[in-house]
This record gives sequence, C-alpha cells and structure tokens, in this order.
Amino acid sequence: MNIKAWLTSRTKATTRPKTRWCSTSLEKDREAFMPAKRLPTSETACVLGFDGGGTKSICAIADADGAILGVGLSGCTNFQGAGVHAAGEEVRRAIGQALAQARVPTGRIAYAAYGAAGADRDADFDAVADYILPHNPAGRMLLANDTTIALRAGTPDGVGVALICGTGSNCIGFNGVGAQAKVGGLGRFTGDAGSGENVVERAIIAAARGLDGRGPKTVLAERLASALGLAEITDIISLYYLDDYRPPDLGALAPVVFKSAQDGDPVALKLLNRIGDELAENAVAACRRLFARNDPVRIVLGGSILQKARPPIFVERITRGVRAKFPQARITRLKVEPVLGAVYLALDLLHGHAGAARMAKAHRTYASFAVR
Repeated sequence: MNIKAWLTSRTKATTRPKTRWCSTSLEKDREAFMPAKRLPTSETACVLGFDGGGTKSICAIADADGAILGVGLSGCTNFQGAGVHAAGEEVRRAIGQALAQARVPTGRIAYAAYGAAGADRDADFDAVADYILPHNPAGRMLLANDTTIALRAGTPDGVGVALICGTGSNCIGFNGVGAQAKVGGLGRFTGDAGSGENVVERAIIAAARGLDGRGPKTVLAERLASALGLAEITDIISLYYLDDYRPPDLGALAPVVFKSAQDGDPVALKLLNRIGDELAENAVAACRRLFARNDPVRIVLGGSILQKARPPIFVERITRGVRAKFPQARITRLKVEPVLGAVYLALDLLHGHAGAARMAKAHRTYASFAVR
C-alpha cells in the first residue's frame, strides 16, 4: 500500500523536524524508515494512532502486539473548521489523555499514524503537520487523510476503496502495487456529495422550490423549518445575511431528510437516491483508476451517514451503482472505529505488516474503552 504521507524525524529538538513524502510500504522502502536516532526495540515499542475528525478526534496507544493501552478523546481537529490553533489544542488534549491512561513514557512511542480530516492537498498536509508536530511523541510519524485510515481499518491490507460520508465526504483508494486514487473531498465548491451538510443544503433548495411552485411540495419545508426554529424555510436567509449572523449546523439535520424519505415523501426520496447515485459514481471513478472490472475490489463505507442513517438509501444505491460496473466488488460498512486503522498503519510501520493477530487484538482490547 502506497500513501502520500509525512514521515517525520524528531532528531532536531530546536528546529522544525525534517519532513518528506514517502511510501508506507516497508518492503519497498525500508531504508526510508530507518530512524536517525535509536528507537525502542519492537518488543518494548508502543505505537500511536490518531483519527482527527471534523466533529471528534480519538487517539489510541497500543503496545507492539496490538493491545490498546490508552485512549484519548477530543473535539474537532480539522483546521478548516476549527482553525489552526484550536485544532492543535485538540490534538494535544487527545494525545495527553491517551498517554496518561496508557502510563507509558513518550520515549516508548516508536511510530505514530495520523488520519486528518481536511488533509487533501499538499498545502493542507503542510498546515496539518505544523500543528501536529509540536505534540507528536513518536520517533517517526505518518500523516494521511482520515479516509485512508478508514480504508486501513476495514481491510486486511489497506487495498481497496473507502467512501466516507459524515461531517464531510471523501473517497480514496489504493491498489496492490501502491497506486492511489482520490475522488472529491474538497467541499461544496467542487460538487462533493453525501456529507450531512450537502444533504441538508440540497433538501432546503428542494423545499424552497416546492413553496414557490418551481417543484413539487414536500414535507421537508415544514420539518426543516421547525428543526431550525423558523416560521418557514425561506427565513433561513436571516440566519446568514442579517446582523445576527448565526449559521446553523446543517449537517446535524440530515436525519430529518432521511426520516422524511422513510415516511414516504417523494421529494426526499428522490433527492437521497440522486445523492446515493453520485456517491456510487465517486467509488466507480476510483475503482476504474485502480482495478480491473472483474477484480474483487473491497469497498469500505464509513462515516456516520453511511453507517447509521435509516433507511440505508445511500448504501443501497452505492451497492447497485458499483456492482453495475464492478460486479465482484465486496461492499461492507466499516465495523470498527477508524482510529484502529491508524493503529494498524503504525503497527505496519513497526513490523512491516500489522498482521491479523495484532489487528484482532487491537480490535478486541479497544472495545474495553468506553469511547462515544
């Protein structure tokens, strides 16, 4: 598996650590991972995995065998939403909690893998690295997009395609020879579909069209207005353009749209079907760049909307759309926390490959920590 990632050496305490892009395949690039300073042996070393999200962030520390020793929880670490300073503070808080709970000295943290929401372009990786580096306790670190750690969490080896829909949406894939494909993930201006905010924004447009006769009437108008505390949905303008500017968290209202579809509203159902088809197009685009038509591609579906939304319209439309082009595709919803994918990546760095036994131990022991 090949991902564009930061590999960072902490050999100079007084200056910014040297960084470079490299492969995470130790079989091909083992030299790149040889530390400039002595790291703990594989028997005494620990690893750190970090899932930095747009709503919450989780840090987990594991021993060399994969057993989870400590977990830390904090808020948004996406600098595009929280700002650089606030995101860095949340990184510090989650790592500090995990270290305190694990009761291991920082000198034993050999490798760390960070999955960061908002890390899509080179400039994004630069920005994220700037506020993670001051708090990183590991001798070597890897930085990837948070969709990448979801893919690693849901596959034996990180090969396949991950499609994420939650606070934001993204699609990333890797094939067995290390090629990467990324589709979307840059927000509303580039046509991303499937995030909670995208679903509700499009539902508001449909509701407004129904009110003035451009489209069919829909229960979305009344339900979304009520959820927003408005007399009618067109009053949403006052939340954005008047002196008391207070934009709402639209993504939190996605369940209203799904419930309307479940209750039989044809506008809500048509809207969600359309978005589901767009998500399928994203996955198909990634698959075409990485795999042959009859390859048994693993497709991992993650994020709160794909994992929890009822009815599972998106999952059904994605499955239909992907299998029309890749009939052997294996489509599953992510069954573990994405932070475990970061732990698996850190174990990959430590051992060459995390291995099924260590991954199973990490999954089993993580369950004993009450993380919500």
